[in-house]
Amino acid sequence: MRVAGTAELTGYNRDIDPKRVANIVALLEQPYPEYARGLTASHIVSWAGLRPMCADGVPLLGPTPVRNLFLNTGHGHLGWTLAAGCARLVADQVMGCILDIDPAPYSLARFSGRY
Repeated sequence: MRVAGTAELTGYNRDIDPKRVANIVALLEQPYPEYARGLTASHIVSWAGLRPMCADGVPLLGPTPVRNLFLNTGHGHLGWTLAAGCARLVADQVMGCILDIDPAPYSLARFSGRY
């Protein structure tokens, strides 16, 4: 079972605070008390990954000024949640398809005010 639930704004720091892990285990006890009570340190594998996040909280999707370079990044902690929709939008852009939504709010150009 994968249990996750924290986000730290720390730059490139992958240190894991043991208090955060303990809190996640405590939260796991609410819906699954018997399962959580059976956990030992050997069952818990802590992991920290770097998840790029845009300053405005909106991912960067689509073409760049570099020919044939498209972005699908900046999702932060919502990567799993947004993965399918973002991939579809970028794939449609790469393939030159008619888009279902306006891509401008997700474009790199939004930071220059040119969209």
